[in-house]
Amino acid sequence: MITLHMLRAQGSASVRAAVLAFEARHTLGDAEPDRKRAERHFAELIEVIAAAGPSTAAGHEAVHLLLAIGDLPGHRCPVCVRPQSRLPQSSAGPGGDMTDNERAEHAARLRGLLHLSCPDAPAGALEATAEAITRSAGRVPAEAVPEAADLGRPRQPYSADPLNLSGADLRGANLTGADLSHADAYRADLSGADLTGADLSYVNLTGADLSQANLSGANLTDANLSHATLSHANMTGAVLRDAALTDTDLRGALLCDADLAGADLTYADLTGADLTYAVLTNADLTDAVLTDADLTYAVLTDADLTDADLTGAALSVAVLAAPVVENTTPCPDQR
Repeated sequence: MITLHMLRAQGSASVRAAVLAFEARHTLGDAEPDRKRAERHFAELIEVIAAAGPSTAAGHEAVHLLLAIGDLPGHRCPVCVRPQSRLPQSSAGPGGDMTDNERAEHAARLRGLLHLSCPDAPAGALEATAEAITRSAGRVPAEAVPEAADLGRPRQPYSADPLNLSGADLRGANLTGADLSHADAYRADLSGADLTGADLSYVNLTGADLSQANLSGANLTDANLSHATLSHANMTGAVLRDAALTDTDLRGALLCDADLAGADLTYADLTGADLTYAVLTNADLTDAVLTDADLTYAVLTDADLTDADLTGAALSVAVLAAPVVENTTPCPDQR
């Protein structure tokens, strides 16, 4: 298995410089680098990459990733901002070439890791670099792939250069306050991620896993969350105006004080969800499951509840046909 110690002793000048830069991300103040911690994080990078398919090239891909970010000022260790979590078991056997699907999964994981390392890099540069690293997986790296040079360019607004995080592995990632507007995060894994105050407006999160994620105060205006998993997610105070939540799993989600005006919640599963003080004006809840949901003080003016299941739901003092009440009592801290 490739290790930082091995690369430091035997790698090319570029590889050794990238290793030193990576180790420098694991210091406190002016202290010496914590090489043991850096080594653990490098091993975790290899595991994350290898989880998508055959592990034979994962070490080389991890080195390519270090080379890609090594020259960028202020880059971050992707493991430091992505707490360790249980990795999926690879379904592929050892050795052999990757299938097209496995290459796509590798590229998606690399896009996620590059985004965590270089959150201000151009979206197109992240995608091009991830694809180039995947194509180069079979050879021992000596220099960064040429596409990595674009990572240092100024980032364009995501509306002009949309971020591609489709299928990306961002479990447990620290994305507090991140600008992910207009991103394509189709079927991305953001379970347990911290997206507090993040801008997710107009983002495509169709089929994404956001279970147990912290989305408190996040902006999800016009986001597409159809068929996504948001079970037990904290969405306190989040803005989901006109968001698509068709057939979305919101079981046990905290939506206290959330703004869901105009949202499409048809067939959504809100079993046991906390919707106290939530604004659901003009929301479409046709065929939604609200079993045991708490709708105390929720505003349901002009909401469509046709064929919704409200068994056991708490509707005391919910506003069904009246204007929004100003200066309501704030939601309790349930994090």
